Amino acid sequence: MLRKIRRFRVPMTDNLMEVLTGSPVAVLSGTFDWLDREHGGALAYLQRAGVDDAVRDQLREALLRRTV
Repeated sequence: MLRKIRRFRVPMTDNLMEVLTGSPVAVLSGTFDWLDREHGGALAYLQRAGVDDAVRDQLREALLRRTV
């Protein structure tokens, strides 16, 4: 993403850098709200995208490990 931003000469602000390289609460919250509203949640979104059960389980485990 950073490479694309630089290529299009988009001015890099602190806020843009945070959104692109971090996980700001407001961005995550908005993303999960969108997933719920438009796709019935993150799990349904991944299923529709063709992500199989084993990969979803690995993703879930990796994310839960990081939050504990």
